[in-house]
Amino acid sequence: MNQRQLLLVILVTILIGLATVFAINTFDNNELLENRDAVRVELVTMAAKVQDWYAKPVELGGSGGDYTGSLTSEVPGPLNFHRIGYFGTDSSDTDVRIHMLQAVYTINVVSPDSVVIYALPSSNQLPGEHHPIRLEAIITDKNITINEVDITDNDS
Repeated sequence: MNQRQLLLVILVTILIGLATVFAINTFDNNELLENRDAVRVELVTMAAKVQDWYAKPVELGGSGGDYTGSLTSEVPGPLNFHRIGYFGTDSSDTDVRIHMLQAVYTINVVSPDSVVIYALPSSNQLPGEHHPIRLEAIITDKNITINEVDITDNDS
């Protein structure tokens, strides 16, 4: 082999290596974004079920307009995941904290007409340079607000 051919082989090897590294990084970023998008969709679905439970009369298995369950003795306790049809996949799950494939969800009844669902996406555990986040769904009887909180500096 002459010197040009050797130089061409080395150059092609370097280019293939760089392309492989770029493809791996792109795939990792897509996995991260895909997981977070799936968690957002799940939060919106949960929030819609929460609003449905809130609006449904007690006689039909709803809250009668109170997330805390304090307006009537017929609603035994506050809103939890089991009331809206969610059950976790982990033995440590409770009715207010569940593990699912995409995230760990926690529900918090703030007031009789306000609930917050927190989600810690499983993508927070991925290796690499990214900022761990917590997604929050703030739910009232008429509104759903999804916020993304950077938890790099927090212990949440």
